[in-house]
Amino acid sequence: MADLTIPFVILLLIVIFLLINRSRFESDVKKQFEEELEKYKILETKQSIQQKSKELRGLVFETEGKVTIEVFDDTTKSKIERSKFELKDFQC
Repeated sequence: MADLTIPFVILLLIVIFLLINRSRFESDVKKQFEEELEKYKILETKQSIQQKSKELRGLVFETEGKVTIEVFDDTTKSKIERSKFELKDFQC
């Protein structure tokens, strides 16, 4: 019985050491994830505040029941010709 006490004590010390290291590692990883989450929250709020600007690309007129669109550049004209636009109601 005395022959097995030394390996048992060594094994017990190794297990305790590994448990302590694992808990320390888990707490470090948790802190890193919390810091990254806070950085992401700050970055997300900054990006959500900045809105995309609108640019005037043309004018829409209605004359005699016919809708006419006057565009200022060729890229907008090609988008309209390819039907890449959406209609929205203007509300004051």
